[in-house]
Amino acid sequence: MDSKNSVDFKSLLIDARVVAQDFLKNSLKNQFYEEKNTTLNGQVFSTSYLDLQKFGQCVLEQLAAQGRIEPPYKIEVITFEFKNETLGLTEYPKEDGEKKFRISIEKSLNTCWTRLIVIKELCQVYFDYEKKPPFFRINEMDKQISDLVSKHKCLIEKPDIFSLKVTDGNYSEFLAFYMALYLVFPESQYSTFNQLVEMAYDETLEPKLYDIAYIYRMPEYIVKLFHKKLAPFYHHLVTEGSSFASL
Repeated sequence: MDSKNSVDFKSLLIDARVVAQDFLKNSLKNQFYEEKNTTLNGQVFSTSYLDLQKFGQCVLEQLAAQGRIEPPYKIEVITFEFKNETLGLTEYPKEDGEKKFRISIEKSLNTCWTRLIVIKELCQVYFDYEKKPPFFRINEMDKQISDLVSKHKCLIEKPDIFSLKVTDGNYSEFLAFYMALYLVFPESQYSTFNQLVEMAYDETLEPKLYDIAYIYRMPEYIVKLFHKKLAPFYHHLVTEGSSFASL
């Protein structure tokens, strides 16, 4: 790809949804979601929680079914304390009879950011991996998703994020990021999700944004981003089709 080219942000989000839906279609129903009941402000809410271990296994199973990997394979998550270590996603040759995808993360990141990074990297394995060595070269790996997010934290305040452009060079990273968010906050849960977040913004009620973020084990910033920008976009896409005039 020519990195000088750019992709429309709306198209990127639509692509992320298409890839995520393709993944869901090929997965057993609720294979990696756990249904949980949460009581907030005297009300009981049923939420879908993405189980990380089951999700990773599902990614490997789909890659194997498509002939893109040959089992046995495993996923390994390791943490490093020092920032000069190699971070991100790499593929390792067989060790003890197994090949593995290794996701390396900064030790300083909390549970929610670590969880987001792992889900994002697994999404990238799913749509980006081809059975053609080498997969990822260490000296070409992109920075962690935490750095990626920090570059566009203004998305929440920006009145029109859909006018943004994403360069082809960053397309894969962003697609994996938004595919991950689409899976963490499933479409069937939008009504419940929005109700929970609106409660958190109501100062007269008890739950805070942290409480909602804790349900999904996601950073508060990600909950804000999805609630304010992405959930309305996808809801509009479902109800109005490809017309974005009102966004």
